[in-house]
Amino acid sequence: MTGPADNHDEIIQQHRLNLPGWDLPLDTYNANLDFEGSDAGHGDPWIWSHKIPELPEKSIYDDTKSFWLTRRTVLENCIIGVVNAITNRPDWTKKLKRPEIRNRWRAEMRGVLTKAVQESSKLELDRYVKDNNHEELEPARQAVVQRAVDFCIEELDHKAKQILEKGYTTILGLGNADIVKSDTAVPNILKQRLQSLARRLEDSQTTISWQPGQEGVVRNLIHPSKHPLKYGRSKIAAGSVPLRDAFAYSNCGQTIPLPSKQTKFYSSRFQWLPAEVQFTSTGNAQFASLINGLDYEKHRELYSALAELIDHCLPLWEQCLPLARGNDPRRCPCNYEDDCWTAPSTVTEECEDQSSLAYYSASPPYWMRDADEATKDRWRYRFPSCPPPMAFQQFANLIDETPKIDLRRDYESLQVIVKMSNVILTPERPQSKEVAWHVEGLANEHICATAIYYYDFDNIASSHVYFRTPATMGEITHGQMDYRGLRRVFGTELTDAPAIQQVPMATNVEGRVLVFPNVFQHKVPPLKLQDPSRQGHRKIIVLWLVNPQKRIISTANVGPQQKEAAIDRLAGTLRGAKLPAKVFDMIVRESYGDLPSADEVPRIQKELMDERTGTGADYSNIEREYNFCEH
Repeated sequence: MTGPADNHDEIIQQHRLNLPGWDLPLDTYNANLDFEGSDAGHGDPWIWSHKIPELPEKSIYDDTKSFWLTRRTVLENCIIGVVNAITNRPDWTKKLKRPEIRNRWRAEMRGVLTKAVQESSKLELDRYVKDNNHEELEPARQAVVQRAVDFCIEELDHKAKQILEKGYTTILGLGNADIVKSDTAVPNILKQRLQSLARRLEDSQTTISWQPGQEGVVRNLIHPSKHPLKYGRSKIAAGSVPLRDAFAYSNCGQTIPLPSKQTKFYSSRFQWLPAEVQFTSTGNAQFASLINGLDYEKHRELYSALAELIDHCLPLWEQCLPLARGNDPRRCPCNYEDDCWTAPSTVTEECEDQSSLAYYSASPPYWMRDADEATKDRWRYRFPSCPPPMAFQQFANLIDETPKIDLRRDYESLQVIVKMSNVILTPERPQSKEVAWHVEGLANEHICATAIYYYDFDNIASSHVYFRTPATMGEITHGQMDYRGLRRVFGTELTDAPAIQQVPMATNVEGRVLVFPNVFQHKVPPLKLQDPSRQGHRKIIVLWLVNPQKRIISTANVGPQQKEAAIDRLAGTLRGAKLPAKVFDMIVRESYGDLPSADEVPRIQKELMDERTGTGADYSNIEREYNFCEH
């Protein structure tokens, strides 16, 4: 059975061939990546192998195996956390302008930042007690704290201006590879429209699709795991599958082959199918192929509303995408191990050769055997020193130098995977399960960024997302087996310790859009009822952006795979023919016999999710180790 010719979509047609899993090997885009990599001890992150030439500055990363951020100091993480906490407060941009509140926030910041500075400059083994000179630490500490407080206030002013001009702000403030949040990106009228259309979709579904393992709590209205591409069974159409009359292409074309080899971090069984999104002459997004599992003929208004939501998410995606040559500025730069140490003034004054202080301050005890007493004191009585933040304007200038992606200008079309999901809590089931650390999809999908729109909350106590990222120590050097200053200043063990940095969490409320790159791991803690005596819910729309530089097989290539819906459409088409039942059944078998039945769909979904629980755990794993070895 063949579908009608389709001429309306030249952009999709030109991308139909030369796709991984069809004409190309699954790992085509990453075939030369050195996924095994090495340790993170000396700025040698798991990145591109020697076989890969230097990437263009706007190349987009879409996996944690090839992307690292530079590790932040304890103080810088504290600055980021303090600023993020204030930007989560209601009406904070207005309150920031009021002198009494501004001063109150300064006092709050000082208390938190003082603890961070003290933690970063703790004395090693309490050795520094000579002449009670540990008291001289305080003026230096307080000077760093004051600079940090000033930096926080200036950064808040900058973020308030950013919200006024752009409608969003960021958590890390890096200019790329960032977490972006906005309470105003999506107009209230669109939120209300989506709430209404979602209720209509809920009412239209005769069978409720519960998340495996969270039955009765997590209901999936749209989920890419329900009708995925199945290698060796799904078929790729001869022409581009249109939005209208898409079911004419169900089970049409050639069977997509099983991959010829098993490739690490890829599924050899399934792939999520994205929808194609094009831009009109006025620059607005519109769907050019089906959202997998959502009937266009029955839910045209929802298609239109979701396309409008994508429009509002585009600027946020552009801000979050991790670029190969994007800047990674640090508020508190610490480039050498000696930046992490200070010697007491009484000891420093004894040094005849001041340059020797810097040299010896990062050296291990083995050489002290032959050293004079003054040299020994220079090493014994030093203490960790917390690098202060740079001037905020200097930091802002580094952000402005970061290259940017313009998704409308740089790409003719995008591929987006859509999910709509409800968490429903009751007095009998008052809590959801925690979602463990993960990144989205597998390497098959090449997801580079996520947008979550929290469009409907009721009686939910709180909603958070936690983040962490691989972190390299960059070019920081140290004396042999001597990195205690680094340990204090960066807040990590540096021998056989996970090369991971926690990122401040995102707090979510109704109407907020949260956008983040897929190089960050995230997890969602359990949701709980605010009032345990009544039902509550949290409803979200998730948009996963496929790396636009790595196109994959989409719903423009594979017709709808819902067998019962395809049979219903066929019955409507043949109604006037008054065919005998046996003839109709024969046509159905010939046309749709390879499509999974409604009874088979849950099993396929569970198989997919079970596979991703294992393979996905490997793909999501970022727990490489620092190894400051002896050389």
